[in-house]
Amino acid sequence: MTVRAARTVARARRTRRTLLSAAVLIAATVGLAGPASASGPVLVTSGNLDISAERAVISWVDGQQHMLLQYDLQGRTESAEPAVVLIATPTAPELAIADPATMSAFVDASTPEIIEEEHWWPDLQTFRGGQDVPAWQRPEVSLAPAGNEVAPHAAGATAEQITAFYTGLGYELDELTVQALQTYTSAGWTISEITVDPGEESLDARSTPVVDLRFASPVAVAPVLLTVGGSLPMTVSTYVLGPERLDRTSMPSSAVVRFSGPVTAADDPLLTDWVAPFGGTAVMTVVDQSISQPAQITDDIYFGPSIFGPVEAGTEVVRVERIILGVPAGLVLVAGGMLVVAVAGVTISRLMQRGYRD
Repeated sequence: MTVRAARTVARARRTRRTLLSAAVLIAATVGLAGPASASGPVLVTSGNLDISAERAVISWVDGQQHMLLQYDLQGRTESAEPAVVLIATPTAPELAIADPATMSAFVDASTPEIIEEEHWWPDLQTFRGGQDVPAWQRPEVSLAPAGNEVAPHAAGATAEQITAFYTGLGYELDELTVQALQTYTSAGWTISEITVDPGEESLDARSTPVVDLRFASPVAVAPVLLTVGGSLPMTVSTYVLGPERLDRTSMPSSAVVRFSGPVTAADDPLLTDWVAPFGGTAVMTVVDQSISQPAQITDDIYFGPSIFGPVEAGTEVVRVERIILGVPAGLVLVAGGMLVVAVAGVTISRLMQRGYRD
């Protein structure tokens, strides 16, 4: 196939996908009672992307849930074709792309106080040569907001219809994902999608846009069920707001309460609308869970009133390397001091020799 022909096929595929996406925007599903939400798989036409982390901010007030969702993706895209993340809610949601600074505000509000520990001398690791940089320290590959879309599928769509829809676009849903879709669509839920544009071929971790969802729900829940088809270990972090501390109703050994305490608009003005329903001060509980095998996920994460008290964020020591001209500052200062002593010694020696001659 020539380059021109390949471009023509790609253009036709994108046009077809745009028309189909427009079609599924026409209607929304009014769901039945059931788990409040779930979101999940990354689907790509080429390459290998998967979810390695999920962050969810949840506020539930009088049967209405407001939620922010963000995913960390890891892997390689071999083309500029978009990736899709599926989201399911019991009723038709209001969907939008949110300001990522809002998610950062919740993360910062529960972050430990940072104490900088200065290091002027190299440690042994400095002499081990180049080391692989952890994914969380790598530069984030931003996803342009203009390339992101969110859309609900047609009203009453079944798992089979949704599977056929993506198969027709060149996407492939694994068996576990299809089973999870059947769980939700059989209860009449809305299946929505967020389309993210990964841009050029890229590697390592990057974050998706932050998705803002508002929908009716009988309880507060965090979305995890549709991630059952993932192949990577993943971390799920939930930031749950309420008038009091809300804990998970089931807490596996791999889950840890990292923070539970009051948050206000004084922490960040971006939190103003979120804490307003709670009188200006909400109790936020942050729970982290490491999931080694997503295939073991069997349900969403639910929350209820806690019998425990606050959990302080505490402090975190951060190693700060003092560097001068690319070299540990201690070595530079010692070398500089030795140079000054050497110059001074030579100068004094010459002066003494000149005095003897005189």
